[in-house]
Amino acid sequence: MPGMPRQVRGSVAARWLFPLIFLLAAFASPLSLAEAVTAALDEGIYSRVDGESIPMDEYRAAVTAYSRRTFYHGKVPEAEAETAARRAGAELIIRRLLLKEATRREIPADEDWVAKRLAAYDERYGNNPSWRKNRERLLPELRRSLENESRIQRLKERITKISTPDEDILLAYYRANPEKFTEPARSRLSVILLRVPPSAAPEAWDAAKEEAAGLVRQLRAGADFAELARLHSADPSADNGGDMGYLHRGMLAEPAQKAVDALSPGEISDPVVLLQGVAIFRLEDVTQPKLRDFEEVKERAASLWQRERIEQAWQGLLQKLWDEATIEVAQGYPLPTLQDVWSIGGASDPH
Repeated sequence: MPGMPRQVRGSVAARWLFPLIFLLAAFASPLSLAEAVTAALDEGIYSRVDGESIPMDEYRAAVTAYSRRTFYHGKVPEAEAETAARRAGAELIIRRLLLKEATRREIPADEDWVAKRLAAYDERYGNNPSWRKNRERLLPELRRSLENESRIQRLKERITKISTPDEDILLAYYRANPEKFTEPARSRLSVILLRVPPSAAPEAWDAAKEEAAGLVRQLRAGADFAELARLHSADPSADNGGDMGYLHRGMLAEPAQKAVDALSPGEISDPVVLLQGVAIFRLEDVTQPKLRDFEEVKERAASLWQRERIEQAWQGLLQKLWDEATIEVAQGYPLPTLQDVWSIGGASDPH
């Protein structure tokens, strides 16, 4: 019937991922989720999560906080207003679910950490008249917020406590994921850079291009690259005859990489216009991708294996909490999604 709350439980297909520290999309996968639904809630209530209300004032404060840390001067562009509203709501909802789970598990706050954070507030704002005037009134709510942050962190630590794997597990992981332990192909390059300030007049750029074209003609006619680099190049490699050493893909600007990709060892590029000026490249050598030996990468394998298991454990908890939740959002407000929590990084890590 119109105006009556609609509720759903966790059975709608969608995607979810893990907030807090670990946000590697490589391990995210489609998961079943509950969806938030609109409902005719009491005035002054933004949402109910398993029957627990989130006040509208708290929601508006969350929107403001999200806007301040996301947009210049905290002003939300009109095109981003709905996204900001969804993400702020998603942040509040997932925090409620995490705190509910921490309560179920009887996880207390780290009182030492809370005390240190409160002391830090006093140290930072001790000379602020507004803080001194309102401190006693604000302190209980601030303490409660810090305690909640600590409880969420302790929950995460408990869920993601993963033991170091033995060598057989690591070896199997290494063999199953060779791409993680393979050195990429690398190119050894030499360069002559004719530096031009970015703000220079077009005539300066034209002169550098003309000079570079002349150097290319000399090089292709047999001139010594190292000698010309020492005479003309403004790159730090000039003292080494232009030798830049071995570089892997991603270390060069796109125009330079495109020019280098077209070369065979020993070939000279045409002049390449870069932000720093006009460059000439010579490809000296190319190495092929190489799988490193297990013993060389054993520590890295252990780190990656453990991180993946930590992510999976946390992801699994969040999936379960959301799947089992009943979420209602006041009519007229955009419905948050778990993808929104992914976009904002989820609940903060207090430690």
